[in-house]
Amino acid sequence: MAGKAAGLLDSLRQCGCHMHNANMQLSLLALVVIPELRISDRGLVDVNKFRVIPVIDQGGGDDERRT
Repeated sequence: MAGKAAGLLDSLRQCGCHMHNANMQLSLLALVVIPELRISDRGLVDVNKFRVIPVIDQGGGDDERRT
């Protein structure tokens, strides 16, 4: 199991993720002690507003950060 976890972290680094222990960061989103956000089978969920949060910008709508 430890080898598979290390392999997952190596794969994440190869994809450009430079977070320390990225799989732990993801697992924290499922905890019940964090009331605002959850990871579900449908993606990232804002539990206060009961809506799925898109995590990939589809390029639509007004975004003040774009020039």
